[in-house]
Amino acid sequence: MASLESLRKVSFIKYLSVLILLAVNYSISAQESTIYWQTDHRPPASILHGPRQGEGYIDRIRNTLINQLPQYQHINTVSALDTLFEDMERDKNICHPLLFVTEQRKKHAYFSIPVTITPSIRVVMKADLAQSLSLEEPIDLEQIFTSQRTFATIKGRSYGKFIDKAISKQHNNYSHAKISVTDNTRLFKLLARDRVDFTFTFPFELNYYQKYTNDTQFKAFTITGLSDYTLGSVACTKNAWGKSVINNVNKVLLQQRQKENHIPTMNYWWPEESKKDAFNRFYQDVFLKSKVNSLK
Repeated sequence: MASLESLRKVSFIKYLSVLILLAVNYSISAQESTIYWQTDHRPPASILHGPRQGEGYIDRIRNTLINQLPQYQHINTVSALDTLFEDMERDKNICHPLLFVTEQRKKHAYFSIPVTITPSIRVVMKADLAQSLSLEEPIDLEQIFTSQRTFATIKGRSYGKFIDKAISKQHNNYSHAKISVTDNTRLFKLLARDRVDFTFTFPFELNYYQKYTNDTQFKAFTITGLSDYTLGSVACTKNAWGKSVINNVNKVLLQQRQKENHIPTMNYWWPEESKKDAFNRFYQDVFLKSKVNSLK
């Protein structure tokens, strides 16, 4: 017959096992119900510091989603884009509030329906260089790539299918600087210091930088063959958790589209676009009808 002491030991071990199991289950549950929102400093998309901190349109998108997804704990983190995709490849439960959808990215992320419309990307360089080259809009990418001029891009960032394809054809590593940054304004600083000749940026990114940093004059050019507007979506790691999050995000976004202030909120940093016929046609014919679906 087992002694009282032996019974106590068995009971304690069972009790301890239950506690450990509960702790493990709680830890798993906490991970499943937590969204790590990774962004970088890319004003006025996301403004992590400096003028108008927290008022970027990505900040607004993320904050709205946080308010509408109370079932999750939300943690904001800072990460370079190339690191973001490395973390997704490692199956970490992370999301980004706004990214272009590309076939390469769909290997590692699920994407929501479109969340915003942005004017197309421009080529930007110092104004004096643009004048010396006698450049006129729109710029032909093939022409500028063969002009022996150096340029810089951000690792992990997509500039849209058209530009990405053109860049991929450039095999001269000396002329193409790929940088990993958590602060996208570094590109303008490289231009100002004549470290590179040109880069790619949204017009409102340049407007923000020039408004708050008046040390250099830049010139932006539209690009031949590029559409006027582009779409962006929320992205989450391509696993069961990410699929569930994106389904919930889509429900929120569909509700937001019904609100009267949806376009003004989306175009907060470029309100003039809302008055253009081309924008409103794109909004009705492309944005509202687009269903980016990689949840398979």
